[in-house]
Amino acid sequence: MKSPFFRAAAIAALAAVCLVPSLSAKALEYICYSPYRDGQQPGGAEPTEAQIREDFKILAPLVKGIRTYASDGIHAQIPKLALEAGLEVHMGAWIGKDENANQAQVNALIALAKGPSAAAIKGLIVGNEVLLRQDVTKARLIEYIKMVKNAGTGIPVTTADIYQRIGDNSADLAPVVDYVLCHVHPYWENQSAENGAAHVLKGWNLVKAKYPGKRVIVGETGFPSAGQSRSPAIPSEAAQARFTEDLIKVGAANGMSFMLFTSFDEAWKGAEGPVGANWGIWRTNRTEKPAVAKVRLYGTAIALPGRTRGIRAGATEEALGADAVDASGRMRKGTAVFSWIPEAGASRR
Repeated sequence: MKSPFFRAAAIAALAAVCLVPSLSAKALEYICYSPYRDGQQPGGAEPTEAQIREDFKILAPLVKGIRTYASDGIHAQIPKLALEAGLEVHMGAWIGKDENANQAQVNALIALAKGPSAAAIKGLIVGNEVLLRQDVTKARLIEYIKMVKNAGTGIPVTTADIYQRIGDNSADLAPVVDYVLCHVHPYWENQSAENGAAHVLKGWNLVKAKYPGKRVIVGETGFPSAGQSRSPAIPSEAAQARFTEDLIKVGAANGMSFMLFTSFDEAWKGAEGPVGANWGIWRTNRTEKPAVAKVRLYGTAIALPGRTRGIRAGATEEALGADAVDASGRMRKGTAVFSWIPEAGASRR
């Protein structure tokens, strides 16, 4: 077994040969964020600003930006707190069955996008998996999106849904969204952690084909650390770490932007079943799961500041670990071949 000093040298050598353009020096581009802690939930007790500052102090060293899901209550303070922490925000408005609540969310999102902390906001997300849940019609969702676009904030506007719904509705959505957020969750499609990153890449490519000329981001993807199995999708902290590591490699190899789901475990999501509360890469008490170490190791090795980055053919598994990515994005054993050539004019800002 090689010494830690050898491995550190190998990682340093890896960083020196990088070929893939990167958005920032942060290990992760985006992570999904919901602020609720034990004893807190939507419609109930809310987090304090001090608690959100604590969360952002944890996230900021590793993450360029966050994604949120609502614009009311304590969520309205997130752009201000993110600006303080140096984090970007893709700000969400929750769209459900209540028309009055929906309009309030849209109004709040517009107000934040025009407010004093608007500099932190890089995207406006109108609704989350609305087409999947069918809480409102597609036509009404598009009306909400247009309300935000017509407000003249100058900030890109979109919606977010599972990749099948985003793809199937491209003819109606493409004319009204500025960029695309698609969710790809290998767990819910009975994919193992080992095959998860390849599955995400496949979903992303399917959506990209439906939205030529649009930036497509995987708006949610992750793997739970505990809960019910959907064989061969078996949740565990080790499986979550494996998936996260592979996802970082596949993302870098293919120029695939993603928003990791999610930052912190949330006990209130137990309503989804035992798996619901266990998607965070940090526990509810803010201690790290093994996936965080993978983010820190592999993400930072791939995303160093001030140079054009990537992993060239011939990099060894001492530098990359035992798993590598082949040309199709699938994980394999042995020596790594890890490269990405951006499309003409492509930008990973």
